[in-house]
Amino acid sequence: GVAAHLEIGRYAADKGIEHLIVVGQMAALLGRAAREGGLNSVEEFQDVESAAAALREYLRPDDVVLLKASRAMALERVGDLLRKANSAAAGNDVGSTTNSLGNQ
Repeated sequence: GVAAHLEIGRYAADKGIEHLIVVGQMAALLGRAAREGGLNSVEEFQDVESAAAALREYLRPDDVVLLKASRAMALERVGDLLRKANSAAAGNDVGSTTNSLGNQ
């Protein structure tokens, strides 16, 4: 609910997260709480595809990405989209390369 999203936003700011990408109907609420907690680098998206596209712009080798959501958001699609983009850029078949998330 609302309280949980506010808590997560504050928690992200408190833990020193460098960049937060939030997705879905509660994205603005969570983002606002993170900003109020001092995390200034926050982006809000309504859909997974837009979030994945933005994340691709930030990822560098050895970056760590935490994907956290309810099952209803199907946020695992972010990982799938990143793997596909990584494979296409490398000229490999999808799934034949290890990506920055450590998946094959």
